[in-house]
Amino acid sequence: MTPFTAELIGTALLILMGDGVVANVLRYRAEIQLRAKDRDGAMRTCLNALRIARHMQKEPMIISYLVTIAVRSVGMEAANEILRAGPVAQGAPAARPR
Repeated sequence: MTPFTAELIGTALLILMGDGVVANVLRYRAEIQLRAKDRDGAMRTCLNALRIARHMQKEPMIISYLVTIAVRSVGMEAANEILRAGPVAQGAPAARPR
């Protein structure tokens, strides 16, 4: 088993911070799409944030788990706001979970 070094931990934290930035960008994109009345596009954006969270949860570090929770909550909060704004197309292929 490889011991954790400061360089390894620093690299992991930089990657996780990048994931958090991506989640925020997706949140803002969904907000812009919602303001433009593109609820289907906004929902697809939220689903992408949730997919990113699903990929992040495979990391073994506890900080990864905490960032995953934050990214998931960003996606779910935005999706909730979109669903409260009005109906979303049910048959959109990109909106279906894979």
